[in-house]
Amino acid sequence: MEAGDRPAFAQAITALAAAFRAESDEAMLEGYWWALDDLSIDDVRKAVRLAMRQSKFMPAAVELRELAGGMSPASRAIHAWSIFEKTVTRVGAYETVDFDDPVINATVRNLGGWQRVCDMPAEEFDKWFRRDFERVYQALFQTGVSPDAAAPLIGIFDQENCLNGYDQRKPLLIETGLPKVPGQLGHAQASQRRIAQRGGEPKSIGQVIDAQQ
Repeated sequence: MEAGDRPAFAQAITALAAAFRAESDEAMLEGYWWALDDLSIDDVRKAVRLAMRQSKFMPAAVELRELAGGMSPASRAIHAWSIFEKTVTRVGAYETVDFDDPVINATVRNLGGWQRVCDMPAEEFDKWFRRDFERVYQALFQTGVSPDAAAPLIGIFDQENCLNGYDQRKPLLIETGLPKVPGQLGHAQASQRRIAQRGGEPKSIGQVIDAQQ
């Protein structure tokens, strides 16, 4: 949605609250806006209508996302794992990578970092790490991640360059095809902040691999 959609959005959510005899105030409307602003106003209206017909209680924002056809946190985590697993296989520990879904970066950082994961034995990676990845991903998706946690995942080349006083190389940008994370900076905005701090544009991995296939 755009800023111009706010009046229509407020009207839809206020009507939803009225239908369930729930209180509607500015704080509530702002919270729903933060959670749903990556959807179109038509999708929000669709979700509101379905909630009025199907739900017994005032739906949380995540329920409206699902009614609008959005991915549940569990489904999103499964898709994120698929992209991440292919990237580990095709890229490896030497390159610095930057997933356009900041929750993947934060999840991997939470679980020990890019290099540790890439060097993990196959059996441990496929069985135990996948379980931990999906669990942590869902938790971080629902609570949000900080800019530091969402920063690119450092590879061996850049780690050695840093230790030897050389500049880091441009990260490989991994395009996941996942919708923008609600309440988070878009990847382009986050990248612009990092570019301003470090200089240079991120290198897209699209010319190297298609992470969605």
